[in-house]
Amino acid sequence: MRLSTSSSFIIIASLIGLLAVMITGCWDMRDVDRSLFVGSIGVDANDVPGEYNITFSFPVARMVAGGQEAGGGGGKEVKPVMVQSTIASSITEAATNMALRLNRDIFFDHMRIVVIGEEAARQGLDQIIDPFFRQAEFNRRARIAIAEGEAKKVLEIQPWVEVLKADYLETILINQTLSSKFFSIELGDFMHNIH
Repeated sequence: MRLSTSSSFIIIASLIGLLAVMITGCWDMRDVDRSLFVGSIGVDANDVPGEYNITFSFPVARMVAGGQEAGGGGGKEVKPVMVQSTIASSITEAATNMALRLNRDIFFDHMRIVVIGEEAARQGLDQIIDPFFRQAEFNRRARIAIAEGEAKKVLEIQPWVEVLKADYLETILINQTLSSKFFSIELGDFMHNIH
């Protein structure tokens, strides 16, 4: 029995389609266990010109999800948010430093807050916000704020009403009607307004 030309075409097209779906199934997969998702970034001035003290706030997934108890047998309490700092000339350089130090890939898709310290803001914002213009990986819906004092101190707060610091800070900035102490704007709008 011989297949007709149209039947052969349908079978071959189906096989090619099936192969295409199977081959491309996980091309963009991220191993969550090997990733750190930045919740917030703090940028402070440094004594060395052109360098910044850059602080990252990362949620610890197993603690936020309730997968492990705090302490874990080591006697040391594990907090739901890890705050780490490094010295670098840009946020992208700081992310590279942090990825090497923590042996994890750093992702900014879930970044919600960018806090710039008062002294760093006085020195100028161009170098600080330049990576946000150049790289699409940064979440442009994140809120931006200038801290009175150091940005790192803002990221080190311990809110009792929220598990994640980024949630707490974002809620404060979104609900600006509760306080007249700050002006809230999304990073994308801020970038559009200054250029």
